[in-house]
Amino acid sequence: MPMQQNYDPSKNYYMLDYFDKDDIAWIRSPYNTLEELSNKIEFLNTTGANIRDLRVLPETLLDQKRDAQYDIDKQKYVEDTITNRQYHFDDRYEGIANSFKKGRIFA
Repeated sequence: MPMQQNYDPSKNYYMLDYFDKDDIAWIRSPYNTLEELSNKIEFLNTTGANIRDLRVLPETLLDQKRDAQYDIDKQKYVEDTITNRQYHFDDRYEGIANSFKKGRIFA
């Protein structure tokens, strides 16, 4: 789904994702405001969308590095090198997030 607004760091944003059973595809919609998120979920409900595994994650959580992992070679916990967004979705969405926060709009 296209993003229409400019990034405002004072707002909370959310990633919406779900599996569309009719299209047999994961649908991912990053950087939704609470109002946009509410509208999209209401639309899915009112149209009777055939979906499963709907998830809403705060973009602030997705921006964070993964929890520290134990490195057997170093015998200590080390910070992971990837964000929660990369872990859950992959690098494509990390690039989208970085571009969006720099003011680039996607159509």
